[in-house]
Amino acid sequence: MTNSQPGSGDLAFSDTTKIAVLDIGSNSFHFVVGEMSKQSVKILYKLKQKVRLADGLSDDMVLSNAAIERGVEALEKINQRIQTYKPDFVKVVGTYTLRNATNIADFERAAKSVFSYPIQILSGEEEAKLIFNGVARSHTLDKSTLIIDIGGGSTEFVIGQNKQSDLAASLDMGCVSYSHRCFPQNIMTNDAFDKAINAAKNNLKTIEGSFVNKGWEVCLGTSGSVESLVSVIAQETGQPLSKQAITLEDLYKLKRLCINAGNSEALSIGEINECRKHVFAAGLSIMIAAFEVLNIQSLKVVTSALREGVMYEVFDAM
Repeated sequence: MTNSQPGSGDLAFSDTTKIAVLDIGSNSFHFVVGEMSKQSVKILYKLKQKVRLADGLSDDMVLSNAAIERGVEALEKINQRIQTYKPDFVKVVGTYTLRNATNIADFERAAKSVFSYPIQILSGEEEAKLIFNGVARSHTLDKSTLIIDIGGGSTEFVIGQNKQSDLAASLDMGCVSYSHRCFPQNIMTNDAFDKAINAAKNNLKTIEGSFVNKGWEVCLGTSGSVESLVSVIAQETGQPLSKQAITLEDLYKLKRLCINAGNSEALSIGEINECRKHVFAAGLSIMIAAFEVLNIQSLKVVTSALREGVMYEVFDAM
């Protein structure tokens, strides 16, 4: 995966290289600019835009005009940031929504009017491995580690150690898609949770054997849904986010709080922002299913994810 495009002129290789990465996710667009060398990474700029592309994906996988317009508007803003930072390389990747949309050509055609950089559509397995790469290059993984990333349209699972991923999978279940499917009108009931958790369990059964047989010693989670779940527990215990571990009992407690609230609009837990509230129950359901099916004992959160993995991949390929 080396379809990087020079950002400005010819690259004169020096001690540092400026790389920009855009992750076109199903819930958010993540843009980061970093200055990289063999010794260090310095993040110069980060931007997260809630676009919720998966909101516009129909049952027959057609991306709506409204979703395309939201995406193009976000790309126009990001293109302005690229011009400001003038990176040496720009890499753009698309995930679940773009790899499943039957009218992806419509999105690409509209995007080209404001954004000149090619979009590489990642397979689910490629996405999982890049997520692992981002975590492994930012944290010490000296024990066999399971990493979980709950996205807007899919959830990635990968087991590895040190800087080597050994087993990777991507399942079509995400916080945006499950919100539509199981929590219409943002209503959170026990029946709605049962529907979401059982649907996720059915998906997880396809990887249960291989992942349980492979085994792991440490479990980590990354990206917005996982961060929001862990942050609520961390705010209650007073632990720093990076040190807080969550258990299945913690997840059940959050489920009870959601059911008591009844509707995501009435949800008052921690400092979860309004946009995240609407997908909180779906992300929680997926995590409960993962804990139950894979027999996960506890999980801690890390902040590195796909975009960092892509950035390291670009740098390594130079």
